Amino acid sequence: METGQGRVRVRVPAGADQEAVVEEGRMDAHALLARCAEPLDASTWDVTRLDAADVQRIDEALEAVSPAVVTRVQAPCAACGDVREVEVDPYGCLSMDPEALLEEVHTLASTYHWSERDILALPRHRRRRYLRLVERGAGVTT
Repeated sequence: METGQGRVRVRVPAGADQEAVVEEGRMDAHALLARCAEPLDASTWDVTRLDAADVQRIDEALEAVSPAVVTRVQAPCAACGDVREVEVDPYGCLSMDPEALLEEVHTLASTYHWSERDILALPRHRRRRYLRLVERGAGVTT
């Protein structure tokens, strides 16, 4: 694509690119473009001199070719086997601390003597409800 700095080939950033930019302490568009852009006119290329319009055009071009995040999937019902379309929060799993999940499983398994598989099969809201009951029974207030 054409920019004020000449022609450039840009690829969609990968997670490793984003992690590297964060580790460098430079979470901005220019830092990410320095990793993902390949100048076709190398003699004129300086990523720091890209203006806001260039960055916007590059962002729009990448958005057009980036893979979409899936938010709806087909899944069988555990009870009846019917296939249903369900809404999925693609970032929901990122908000759950793995250590906290293990603690939830441990608490419920210790209290109710359920298997890990049975506990993880429960919807999150039901696990949380059981945990509140356990806490209430132990005299813990939340």
